[in-house]
Amino acid sequence: MQIPANRNSHIAGAPIAAVAFAALAAATLTGCANRSLSSQTFPASGAQTVWNVEYGEVVDVRPADVEGEISLLGVLVGSAVGHAVGTEVSNSNNAGAVGAVAGAAAGAAIEQAVTDRSAQQITVDLDSGSTVAIVQDDQEQFQNGERVRVLTANIATPGPGSVRTGGIFGRSGVVGRAGPPVPVTRARVQHL
Repeated sequence: MQIPANRNSHIAGAPIAAVAFAALAAATLTGCANRSLSSQTFPASGAQTVWNVEYGEVVDVRPADVEGEISLLGVLVGSAVGHAVGTEVSNSNNAGAVGAVAGAAAGAAIEQAVTDRSAQQITVDLDSGSTVAIVQDDQEQFQNGERVRVLTANIATPGPGSVRTGGIFGRSGVVGRAGPPVPVTRARVQHL
């Protein structure tokens, strides 16, 4: 059986688009998943920033879960992939629209699942008399009674309405800045 040339070109082109969108989605989600909560890894915005250093004693360590992120980019990439697959399957704009909606929901869910991670909450009695609890990666284990160093800094994060690109092809950034940067206090616990 021979497929007409015009239909064959549509079918041949659609899988390429779907594969390209899937590669973009994988790169986006990988970039998001690579954001570190390690005490030794600093975001680019934290480099050349003054970090306050205090010392204290660990009084409690417990497991914690860090919920994954959902960004507009994950939704858009999922929608694009869903649209490409929907139009490929039925060769219909309506199916493409349905695929786009389903793909957006799936893209958000996949991004959140990929960026979920296990962590630990470390409570430290600081020598200054205050107590802090910090959540970070569980790769470095801390023990009750251990003397530690606590670093804190106010680091500006993108304002409301911003879209994080999450590391597409190894480059992270922010697009669509809708508001001024918001200062957020970042903290980490380090071994002495």
